[in-house]
Amino acid sequence: MAFLSKPTRIVFLSLVIALGCKSRDFNRSSVQSDATPRDGFRSIAIGSEWSGQLLLPSQQNRSSGSVFLRVSSAPNVHKALIGQVVQVNWPSQSGSANKFRPDIRFDAKELDAAKKAGNVVPIALDGWSKVSPLESLAAARCSGNFSGTQLSNGRTASLCEYDPLDRIYVRLKKAEFSAGQLLISEEPTVVAGSYLGLVTDIERAGRSEGDGKYIVLRARAFKNGQFENSSHIEFLVEESFGGRPNFTFNEINSSPAGKMGWYIHGDFDENVVKGKRYFVARAIEPRSLLKVAGSYDLIAHKEAGKKFISYQEGVGPRDEYLGANALTRRKFAQLENNGRKLRILQGSSGQSLSEINPIKKEAYSDSNSPFQLGEKGLLVHLFHWVSDATGKKDVGPLGLVTGHYSYGFYEVVREPLTGDLQFEIVYQQVYGQGPDGVISSKVSRAEYMGNFRRGWSNSIATSDVLVRTPWLHLPIDAPAGAPQAGLSSYDLLNDALALMTQAYRTGSGDGISSVTPWASCVQDSSQALFIALNQAEKLVASTRGKDFCSNSSFRGFCRIVDALRANFESNEIFVGAELRPDWIDNSLQLQIRRSSNALENGYAALASYKTALPRHAFNLFLSTMLDQGLELVLMDNVQIGGFWTDSQRSAGFTPIPATTIFNVVKEALEKARGFQLKTLTSEEFVQYILNKEGVESLEQLNINFPIF
Repeated sequence: MAFLSKPTRIVFLSLVIALGCKSRDFNRSSVQSDATPRDGFRSIAIGSEWSGQLLLPSQQNRSSGSVFLRVSSAPNVHKALIGQVVQVNWPSQSGSANKFRPDIRFDAKELDAAKKAGNVVPIALDGWSKVSPLESLAAARCSGNFSGTQLSNGRTASLCEYDPLDRIYVRLKKAEFSAGQLLISEEPTVVAGSYLGLVTDIERAGRSEGDGKYIVLRARAFKNGQFENSSHIEFLVEESFGGRPNFTFNEINSSPAGKMGWYIHGDFDENVVKGKRYFVARAIEPRSLLKVAGSYDLIAHKEAGKKFISYQEGVGPRDEYLGANALTRRKFAQLENNGRKLRILQGSSGQSLSEINPIKKEAYSDSNSPFQLGEKGLLVHLFHWVSDATGKKDVGPLGLVTGHYSYGFYEVVREPLTGDLQFEIVYQQVYGQGPDGVISSKVSRAEYMGNFRRGWSNSIATSDVLVRTPWLHLPIDAPAGAPQAGLSSYDLLNDALALMTQAYRTGSGDGISSVTPWASCVQDSSQALFIALNQAEKLVASTRGKDFCSNSSFRGFCRIVDALRANFESNEIFVGAELRPDWIDNSLQLQIRRSSNALENGYAALASYKTALPRHAFNLFLSTMLDQGLELVLMDNVQIGGFWTDSQRSAGFTPIPATTIFNVVKEALEKARGFQLKTLTSEEFVQYILNKEGVESLEQLNINFPIF
C-alpha cells in the first residue's frame, strides 16, 4: 500500500501481525421495513440479524467511535425499533475494532488532486483523531453536511445527510441490542439495500417518477414458488448511472444469464413520489449464476486446470483450444451477457485439454450436488477490463491490463424466497478511493458487482474462484482465556483483511487512498492472507505441539501454509515481521516512474512482476491451491445484465482479460531488438532474460539500462 510512507507501512503491518461543492437535494427517507416478505420481497437480514442505513455523527456528537443505524429490519423481539435511529458500537476488544485508529488531517494538495479527479473521499473526517473503523465506513460517502436527527431514545443528534444514491446500507450478522445500543462483534457487511425480490420479464413502464430522476420498470414477481402471470410489480431505478454507464437494461430479457430471473436489491421509499410507496432498486444479480444446482463445466485434472487458468494469448505457445475456452478475449466474446461455473478437480488423467479431450459438462440438482448446505470457503476475485474494438483504449503501456485482485468468502445457504441452495459471496475489498464511490470494506456481491451506479457485473468481465478449503473453519483450540480462544483461521483472516480495508478507507492519516497505479490490492490482500495463516499456525502449534501437522484434520492446512510461505518469500511479499526494502523499491519503481522508453518501462515492470500485477498473483495462488490438493470452482461473469449496442461495444465496452507482464515486455523487446519471443513460455522467457543480462534473478535487473 504505497500510499502509506515506509515507516507507517512497517508500523501498520506490525500491527496486523499483533493483531465548496454544489448543493444537492437530499431525500429524507422514512423507509419502514421489516423481515417479512411483502409483495414478493424479503429482508436482506435473516433471523437474528439487523439491517439498515449507516449514519455518521458530527464531530461534536462523537462517542467512543460509535455511529448510528436507521433500522430497516430487526429480530422479532426488537420490531418496535424499525424506522428508528439507534446507536451502533463495536467494543474495542472485539476483532479489528481498535487496531487501526488514525488521526485524519487532509493534505490540501492531495485533496485538491482528488477533487479534480472526481474521487469520493471521507472529507467529513478532516481534523478527527483516533477514527474508528465504523466512523471511516460511515464517512466514506458523507459530503460533510449534518442535520439534527431524532434518535430512538428521544434525544437529538447531528447526523450526516447523504444523497439518496450515496447512502450506505449494512447487514449486521452478529449484533445484540443492550442498554439502548446495538453492539456488534464483527465489521458490518455493506449491502445494496435492506430488501431483495426476484423478478423476470423486465420492461419499461413508459414513464418517469421523482421529478424525472427515476425510470419506472415493470416485471413479474416470484411468489408462492413461481413467477405469477397475474403478479406484476413496479419499481424505480435511477435514470442516469453517472458519466460512464455501468449498466444497461437494453434487451435484458434476452440475456441467457437471466433465464431463471433477476434478484433486485434496494429499499421501499415513500418520499421519492409523495403518496406512493415504491421499491427503489439499486442493484441486480442473476439467479442462475448464484444457484448451486445447474450446469457446470468440468476439468478433471489439476495440470490441465493450471494450464487453463494461466493461459494467455501471446504468452507461450499458441493453443487454439485454450484460446477459445480459457480466460481470453475470444471466450469472453462467446460468454457475452452470460456466465459459467467450472469445477477444476484433482483427477487422474494427465491429458491436455483439446478437441479430443474437451472440457466436460455436468449438471446437478440440490439433492446430488457436491456442495452441501453450510459449506464455507475462501474466494479469490479478479476483474478484467474493457477496451475499444482495437484493444488499445483505456489500457496501460503496450497493452498492459492490470485488473484488480482481492479475497473474500463464500457459504452455501438456503435462499428463503425460492428455497434454492445458493452461493452467498462476500468480498473483503482492499480498494482505493475513486469517482464511483466504491468503499474499501466487507461488501456483498450484490453491492460490489450488481450496483447500477458502481457495480461491475454488466460493464466488464470478472472471475470469482471458490477455493474449497475445509480447514478454514477448523477451531484453533487456543488455551481457555486466550484472546484468540475458539477462533479459526477464517476469523484471523477476516480480521487481517478488515484491517487492510480500514487503512484503504482513510490512507495513512491524510484521508487519501486514491485509485492510482501504485495502490497495490495484490500485495496488501496477500500480506493479510499470509499473516493470518501464519498466526493460525503458531496458535495451533502452541496448543497441540509442533507435530500438529500429523493430525489428519490439519494436514491440508499445514501444506497450504508451507506452500504459500515459499511462494510469498520468493515473490518478495511481506513475510513475518520483516518488511523487505527491495520489495518496496521495486514496487514503487514499477508503478510511479514513467519513462518515454517503452523497453525501460517494461524492465521496471518485469523486476516486480511477481508482486504488482493481479493476473500473475491470481494464476500463482490458484496453481498453488491445486498443487495442494484443493478443488476450485471458477465463476465467470461476462457483462451480465442488458446488452450494449454495437457502437458502445466498439467504442469501449469490449471485454478484455487482465494480463501478466510477460506479453507486454515480449512485445517491447521484439519491437526494440527484433527478437522472436512469442513462442517462449513464461519460465523460458524469464530464463532468457536472466541469461542475456547475466544475473540470477529478475530483481537484480538494471531497469534503467537494459544491456542487450
